Amino acid sequence: MATGGLVLTGITIVFLLVVTVALARVVDWRSYTPSPIGADGDGYGEAGQAYEEKPGGIVRWLTTVDHKDIGILYGVYAVAVFAVGGLMAVLMRAQLLLPAGALLDANLYNAFLTSHGISMLLLFGTPMLAAFGNYFIPLLIGADDMAFPRINAIAFWLLPPGALLVWGGFLLPSIGPAQTSWVMYPPLSAEQPQAGADLMMLGLHLVGISGTLGAINFIATIWTERGEDVSWANLDIFSWTMLTQSGLILFAFPLLGSALIMLLLDRNVGTTFFAIEGGGTMLWQHLFWFFGHPEVYILVLPPMGLVSFILPKFSGRKLFGFKFVVYSTLAIGVLSFGVWAHHMFTTGMDPRLRASFMAVSLAIAIPSAVKVFNWITTMWNGKLRLTTPM
Repeated sequence: MATGGLVLTGITIVFLLVVTVALARVVDWRSYTPSPIGADGDGYGEAGQAYEEKPGGIVRWLTTVDHKDIGILYGVYAVAVFAVGGLMAVLMRAQLLLPAGALLDANLYNAFLTSHGISMLLLFGTPMLAAFGNYFIPLLIGADDMAFPRINAIAFWLLPPGALLVWGGFLLPSIGPAQTSWVMYPPLSAEQPQAGADLMMLGLHLVGISGTLGAINFIATIWTERGEDVSWANLDIFSWTMLTQSGLILFAFPLLGSALIMLLLDRNVGTTFFAIEGGGTMLWQHLFWFFGHPEVYILVLPPMGLVSFILPKFSGRKLFGFKFVVYSTLAIGVLSFGVWAHHMFTTGMDPRLRASFMAVSLAIAIPSAVKVFNWITTMWNGKLRLTTPM
């Protein structure tokens, strides 16, 4: 079984390399980035490149590098994943209403439990925030487009094959879907025979690469593509939260990728990174949660930015304590990397370590409370308009 899983992993890696090389060779993708018209009105940008109108139909969506189009693609993809993950949750809830095994057997229930968590957290949550970021950030900061439009497109197009690999065990029933739960704790994840677990981990690699490319693009865009009248002092709060989120992704996602490689090697090559006689099962928990807890703030910071952006507009007031909201955002970003082991308080770690993580867990509540205080104060005595965004 290990040999078969290793062969399947090798075939998948070769396929991914072929896709990567093919994407790298696509040098004629049209760039729809708006460009300043030359003084002679020739329609050429500063680089001397002509910009054509977008093609119509499906070709537009398959070749576009326009940030608004890619934002829409992210949104449509995220909604589709949300529907799939939501259906899994509905079926699991329905099973809990019925006698054991009446709707789902134990293996299928565990497979849904695994794929639902990964789908909602990594296949839906982060891409949905990228949808808002791609569409609005260039407009908010006065940029023509994202700093790297083609990389922006590649980052999106890595997601659909990533999702198919995560769900590969359902699409190919003969190999069996992963039943590791979304946290993939060894020894269960290392010893489980289903090859669908290998596909899931490879799919998570693609998702992680996509997120990292997107994060680099957001950082470069906000750092270098701001309009002349947009300084750090008057940068909008949503861009601040996306910038902080991208910094978290840049440190957290590669670590998850490294841990997944180690787990794949344990499963298929016989290494002992997470075996009792090797690094131990708690090593995975430390590596996973060093990614997993910043992921919580990767998911919550941009929505906090949206709240901070929308409330003043529909309260008829400026955001109260704008600088403190920015500082609290940065503080959450820094502190989020110091709390991961509060997910491991029952593992038997040294009580002195537990105390330090407890202290940081309490401390990170302070900048979160600052935001809530500022939101309430922004609305206080404001002229509230209870429209749909509000």
